Amino acid sequence: MPHSDTPPTSNSTGGKAPNVAIVGGGLIGVMLGLGLSHRNIPFTIYERASDWHEIGAGVALTSVAQSSMQRLHPEVLPALHRVAKANHFGFWDGFTPSTKEAAQASEALHFLLDVPGTDYWCCMRSQFLRELVALLPKGSTRFNKELESYVDDPSREQVLLRFTDGTTAEADTLLGADGIHSRTRQLLLGDDNPAAHASFTHQVGYRTVLPISESIEVLGEAKGGSDFCIHTGPNAYVPSYPTEQRKS
Repeated sequence: MPHSDTPPTSNSTGGKAPNVAIVGGGLIGVMLGLGLSHRNIPFTIYERASDWHEIGAGVALTSVAQSSMQRLHPEVLPALHRVAKANHFGFWDGFTPSTKEAAQASEALHFLLDVPGTDYWCCMRSQFLRELVALLPKGSTRFNKELESYVDDPSREQVLLRFTDGTTAEADTLLGADGIHSRTRQLLLGDDNPAAHASFTHQVGYRTVLPISESIEVLGEAKGGSDFCIHTGPNAYVPSYPTEQRKS
């Protein structure tokens, strides 16, 4: 028989408290959980991986994003600042220059955003997730829980979640934070709905993380070393940014 993985909760009066199920334990799912925790709303994160896992790519966050983080939970922004670096944002001309030297000259800079509030804070996603996870309440995450289906109808007081391992859980609210191939979205919209599935945008991206010395050697100090840069060119662009403080 399937068994329930929902932890018991109660409010200050001793009655059963409402609870929220979050499907997906990436950056968004964890930050969502922290926001609920800050407001004393019980929640459980259901993550299909066996442990915390985040792709080893960078992320760049604007001042608006940071303001939203501060509203979620007072410790989220300090967590970001522990692992991130503030960068100015610049666009470089990859259309006009005909040589590497000309492309690296200051004249190739379209514009640089360097006024207060326009900087981007850049870091490794995995490092940021590690800092956020340390803030979660103990016991608020269930691993190896891949959502298979859910039942939400007027005959039930709560949403019933079914997982691929045969277990179930109940919650007052189900929130999907399970990424581009979201199972939650597929179930909500229906498998035959085009919006339920990721589709090819006819754009291809390549990403990598490399020592900053190599980046500077190829792109130059201004574009490869100090700040967030988008080098625009015909039918392509190259964004680059440091993900941690430069070591002196």
